[in-house]
Amino acid sequence: SAEDFLAKFIREKQTENSVTLDDVSCIFSELNSMEISGSVSHSGEEGFIDRMRFQEYLMSARNEAYDPAKTRFDAEKMDRPITDFWVDSSHNTYLQGDQLKSYSTVQMYVVALHRGCKCLELDCWDDNGTGIPVIFHGHTLTSKISFSSVITCVKKYVDEHPDTMPIILSLENHCSLP
Repeated sequence: SAEDFLAKFIREKQTENSVTLDDVSCIFSELNSMEISGSVSHSGEEGFIDRMRFQEYLMSARNEAYDPAKTRFDAEKMDRPITDFWVDSSHNTYLQGDQLKSYSTVQMYVVALHRGCKCLELDCWDDNGTGIPVIFHGHTLTSKISFSSVITCVKKYVDEHPDTMPIILSLENHCSLP
């Protein structure tokens, strides 16, 4: 029933305390109006959904784990612990393809930031003994990009989108001492 769905699933399992019985009724009405293969029709029964419709709900945007409200910048929350923020992270952010022989580009950091990433990975290595760090997937055939160009790119993005804070730079440091 809608009451059980609200109490046992939405509130107890999902810990979504702002959802009301009216919200659940709307969800059930929407789900029951759908044609779902293998599902029993409950169009005449309000307040119930079958297993197939429940599965449809679980995979729907209504059950999305991502909460856009948690991504809005609030300067007063910047002293809060990192666990209070939604942190979407990336791995090998700089790569356009596989981690063995693809190209590294600064543009991939912009793509990750536009997609909502808050934690960017920088694999830092020496560039043939020059003392100038580069970003690439070490011991592979991936191309190299300069560390400073990535930092400049991230700074420019943050300057243009100040509401994207906080940004975490995860440095994998393989550089030698100068």
